[in-house]
Amino acid sequence: MTAFTAVPIQMKAVSARSFSINRKYDKFPNLLHAYVWGIQASECLATYALTQREAVAVADSMGYTATDSWRISGLYSTTKPSAKLIGLLEPYLMTPEQWKAKVHFAAS
Repeated sequence: MTAFTAVPIQMKAVSARSFSINRKYDKFPNLLHAYVWGIQASECLATYALTQREAVAVADSMGYTATDSWRISGLYSTTKPSAKLIGLLEPYLMTPEQWKAKVHFAAS
């Protein structure tokens, strides 16, 4: 018998591409953000899953947490992810096999 594992997932489904972070999720350490891209644009079809800590680390690398938007409101969003951002998200690109590992990681 396998153990049941569950974690909260905040799904962000968009027609093309988008990345956003929000400080209000800091209080949920095992929350996964699922960025689902390409609902209407198959050329950018992808799903990335990151914990809040991982999403903020990506935002740090991009300089997003140094913006007034993040410092003042605790929010940052872009609908035009750069090649650099897409590269930083690459390790979090989900496949069916990776979902199991990611959920197990977030639950621990």
